[in-house]
Amino acid sequence: QYSVGKAAREAFFRGLAVEDETVKVFNYAPGPVDTAMHDVVAKQSFDEGIRAVFSQNSSLTHDAHRSCLTTTQTVDKMLKHLEENKFQSGARIDYFDDEN
Repeated sequence: QYSVGKAAREAFFRGLAVEDETVKVFNYAPGPVDTAMHDVVAKQSFDEGIRAVFSQNSSLTHDAHRSCLTTTQTVDKMLKHLEENKFQSGARIDYFDDEN
C-alpha cells in the first residue's frame, strides 16, 4: 500500500508540474528515515521479504538499511535543495541521488 501511495504522489507531482508551469513542484523522496513507521514495517508487514529488508538485523543489502536517516539529516538535505532551487519541477529528488 505504501508503494502505491508513493507512486501516486510521484505521478501527481509530475502531472501538476506539466499542467501548471507557474508552479515549481518539489518532489522529494526522503530516504529510509528512522521513524515509528519504519519500525512498524519491520515488525508487522504481511510480506516476510519486506520485514527482512526493514529489519535492522537483516543480512540483506538494501536501500532501507543502507543508512537509516534521522529526520534532521533528511530535512537538512531537503532544505539545501530548496535553497539552491536548481531542481526540475516535478522530477523526483531522492536523498541519495548525489552520493558517489
